[in-house]
Amino acid sequence: MRKHLRQVLSFLALSLFFISSSFAQCSFDSDYSKIFVAESYERPAGDKVLITRVATVDKSLCYAEAVNGMPDFFDYLKSNFTDPELYAYIDLFKDSVKLNKDYSKLIQDDDELVAVLQEYELKTFGKLPKDTVVFEEIIDVAVKFFTIKSIDKRGQYEGKVCTGINLIEATMDPRKAFLEAFAFSAIMYDLKNLSPNLKDEFVKESKQLYDLNLGVDEEERILRAQGALLMAMKNNTRLSAILASHYAEHMAHLPFVIRGQ
Repeated sequence: MRKHLRQVLSFLALSLFFISSSFAQCSFDSDYSKIFVAESYERPAGDKVLITRVATVDKSLCYAEAVNGMPDFFDYLKSNFTDPELYAYIDLFKDSVKLNKDYSKLIQDDDELVAVLQEYELKTFGKLPKDTVVFEEIIDVAVKFFTIKSIDKRGQYEGKVCTGINLIEATMDPRKAFLEAFAFSAIMYDLKNLSPNLKDEFVKESKQLYDLNLGVDEEERILRAQGALLMAMKNNTRLSAILASHYAEHMAHLPFVIRGQ
């Protein structure tokens, strides 16, 4: 299975050279307001919070297939490579038009986000060479979105897939923004669109850990269980297939190519 995936990925990477040339003139033109929009949400207590999302952009835009086809990819970049303090004092009581105008200005001042979006643009649409990675690098990132965070009163593992706490920040130095965003996008697509999905695989692999005596101390047991889960998901054929399929569908709009081995 793994060998077959690598052969497919190798072929796709070679064909990417011919596809990418058609995007050479594509640019965001530093106008990210078309991609990221905001709204205020009033909670029951009466306070308001900022809610952001990736918009569906006009199909005439050269980057429309990228944004509309991988909204979770761009949402991940916006959520994880940004300066959150920059948006802390935005006036949430303005109407939606004024709110989004203010939000757009703040994005332009968000140096970390702008830098990663500019790098994406230059590498994806042909002005800079794409990064070259091996499939194992993507697997290494993807497995860290499957997290065991605690043990309940019954002694069973409690975990998360993608959302909330994950192992990315604790294990990735330096961070790999585009591989992280891609893995997140692939996993979220599977969770939202397919059944059974990777959550079922996560539960299955977690249950198999009960056959192992991983210790008495709860913190040590969680750490050992997490390590065992990472190895199990690394060898999970469904996860590998989902990543390979997502790459095959969106490779023309990614800033990296996968080198087969």
